[in-house]
Amino acid sequence: MELDRFKNFDSETRKAVLNYEQLSKDGTLKYIDMDILETVIDFYLETNDIDSVQDALRYADRLYPKSNEFKLRRAHMYTNQGKPNSALTLLKEILRTEPGNTDAQYALGIVYGLLDQPQKAIQYYQLASADGVELGTIYGNIADEYYKMDHIDKAMLYYKKAIEQNPDEERSMFNLQCIFEDQGRNQEAESFFRIQTQRHPYSFPAWIAYGRANMGLENWQQAIDAYEYSVVIDKTNVQAYFCLADAYRRAGNPGKAVSALHEALEYVDDKSWVYYSMGMIYMESGNSSAAIVYFRKTVHEDPYFGDAWQILGQCYADAGDIFTAIEMSERALSVNPRSSSYMLQLASMHETAGNIDKADSLYQCALHLDEVNDGCFLSYADFLMRCSRYADAIIVLDKGSIDSSALTAFNLRLAVCYFKTGNRNFLFNAIRACTSDPQFHPYDLLMLCPEIADDHEIVSMLDSH
Repeated sequence: MELDRFKNFDSETRKAVLNYEQLSKDGTLKYIDMDILETVIDFYLETNDIDSVQDALRYADRLYPKSNEFKLRRAHMYTNQGKPNSALTLLKEILRTEPGNTDAQYALGIVYGLLDQPQKAIQYYQLASADGVELGTIYGNIADEYYKMDHIDKAMLYYKKAIEQNPDEERSMFNLQCIFEDQGRNQEAESFFRIQTQRHPYSFPAWIAYGRANMGLENWQQAIDAYEYSVVIDKTNVQAYFCLADAYRRAGNPGKAVSALHEALEYVDDKSWVYYSMGMIYMESGNSSAAIVYFRKTVHEDPYFGDAWQILGQCYADAGDIFTAIEMSERALSVNPRSSSYMLQLASMHETAGNIDKADSLYQCALHLDEVNDGCFLSYADFLMRCSRYADAIIVLDKGSIDSSALTAFNLRLAVCYFKTGNRNFLFNAIRACTSDPQFHPYDLLMLCPEIADDHEIVSMLDSH
């Protein structure tokens, strides 16, 4: 436990924290040097141990009541707790006595960012940059604030400045690549990050960003090469293996993709997501039997991985083993009994197995769970239509269409139901509603109900559309 706790900290920090905790436990903590106490509190802040931060700060207040260093750390604690206004009060108090305190200015930048005041945040980040320390982080933060204001060019400028200051500034690399990607500037991204890898050949984030740029250009082999090099730089970073697997998958080599993820297993504590990703690769490539093996491994590692149970159900259903499919789908629902998607899948499987009453009950339960979900209404209506219960389907469709943003899907089904029940006036109204949608195609209606093709009056309406 202690090894994990101090994993990213040096021996001096470990020694200071353990000594402080032992003295506190023995009740012999009378005096501790300010620098050591700052180290202890910083450790608790970085590990998000808020209770220990509060205890240490209470002790610091007794020993050093006027210290701005501990006021600053209390402000950090308030920020971590989601209390930006409390942090703001303390930081302004510090700046009244120390106007040039760049640590307080930086902290104010963070606070104003949380308060959604990007211009003020940028102002204080600029002030904090005066001492030239941690400029990569500061410029990255400024870029984030410009991005919030939709000042994309300035955001890109500061992400680039952040990268120039710190070639390992992963967040700025990632965000800049996202902007390039969103704007369709993949060629520009490829050029920019290729130069970064040439200037900083051991920068892990640069190679990851370069790989992503090549993915955007569908240069699969170049992306694979970039990701493989990132693995060489840091073989313990699991991100590289997932990126490499995705590149191999897109290049049409699922075997290599799974092999890359196998390598990642050595460096992760929770293997369930890795196994799940392997299963998805095999499922996508049409190898259901191999997919089942890895989804089974997933739920063995994490029995509460609902999506893995759900997709296991789908795999068994695809393989024709409907009873095992139902069992797996029931396990998914036991993990999250309020998931309408899990319930809809189970309903569909019971329907396939011929358990119509059970399926009906589950479709209704899914609908009650999520009455704003078009999919629940449409799935239940489709079930009712398959059972030739067209009048019941009309009731469900009418209710679901009230607040729907996908009216054409409802009107298509209503048209079929009115056709089947012989209600011609409502049928024509439903078809007119469909044809008013520019995306509507008559084929969509004929797929739902091929017999409509024999109704010359309706065909005439569709032909005119």
